[in-house]
Amino acid sequence: MAGKIKLNKTAVITIANSKGGSGKSTTASMLARTLGEKGYRVLAIDCDSQMDLTNTLGFTVDESLVEFGLTLIDFNKTIYQMIRSKGDVRDFIIPTKYKNLDIVAGDDYIGRIEFDLHHEYQREAILKKIMKDLVAENAYDFIIFDTSTHLGDLAANILNITDHVIIPVPMAMFGIRGIRTFIDFYNQFTEINENLSILGILMTMYRPNNKIMNERAETLLTNIFGRELLFRTRISIDANIEKAQWNNVTAVDYAPKARATVQYHDLAKEVIKRVKG
Repeated sequence: MAGKIKLNKTAVITIANSKGGSGKSTTASMLARTLGEKGYRVLAIDCDSQMDLTNTLGFTVDESLVEFGLTLIDFNKTIYQMIRSKGDVRDFIIPTKYKNLDIVAGDDYIGRIEFDLHHEYQREAILKKIMKDLVAENAYDFIIFDTSTHLGDLAANILNITDHVIIPVPMAMFGIRGIRTFIDFYNQFTEINENLSILGILMTMYRPNNKIMNERAETLLTNIFGRELLFRTRISIDANIEKAQWNNVTAVDYAPKARATVQYHDLAKEVIKRVKG
């Protein structure tokens, strides 16, 4: 694609926050979709038992959802089975209907992985061992993890293989205060994984007309992270996001010209530049 910035290696990005309702899954699906549209090869990995990323990209492990247009996938080909069996990640990758975008699908059993890994030796490094060859061969430009709010062994595995973390933060006082819990967890892995860094803080649920609240939120986030870590792009509240989810597609496909869609395209451009450095 003309004008595409070439990356030197696969960038592994995790969308994470221990606060629910921050827009993690929406950001994961929209970022994966917009990067794919820009010509980058993207692998999305759903590690959230809610499976919103999986559903949005057109798949399910629940037969009752097939009537809503989702494609039923084999439960033995999901993220839970991949980690539990320590299988080759390539055997669990499913092409989506979108160009340049593949997925390792989620399932509601992934919450059990904490129990399954409990007695494993070096259990926090299992995912890294499973994926190291795929990452090393640069089969994808971006690998994007969607995560749950739970900070345990699975989150540790993900951070051990991650290069960059994007933290979506809803523009609400409790949402901003809750970010410290994730940062405390994140800081435990900066010495273990020398490549780990925060790529940026993404303000979500943004209300452009509420200037006082926005200024207070930005000031608070700047005090915590510094202004340079705040993405210039803000993701506004947009009904098209929810409408798209009800139709099991991203807003990129449901409403290409919607405010949030344009903003996620802008975010993708920022992400590319920051990853490239």
